[in-house]
Amino acid sequence: MANGHGGRRTGSGRKTRETEDAQQTRRDVLLKVFSPERWERIAEKIAVKAEAGEYIAILPYLPYLLGSPKQEHDLNVKGGVTIFLPDRKAE
Repeated sequence: MANGHGGRRTGSGRKTRETEDAQQTRRDVLLKVFSPERWERIAEKIAVKAEAGEYIAILPYLPYLLGSPKQEHDLNVKGGVTIFLPDRKAE
């Protein structure tokens, strides 16, 4: 509720057509510059760093690979970085 009175909130709802078009234009530019082959080379370099112990190199990509976790449990890795893991049901 906006101001406790209900109704539409600023920034809520569907994006305008102009906003969607602008975002698509920016995505198109990136897709021209970063071909699938280029993304693969970049991903390989990130993987090599992670395998060498630089786990922080892969941290920004984990939510895309694993899905966004619930931040209830944590895992500490080298460098003092904490990774929050989702709950696991006992099987």
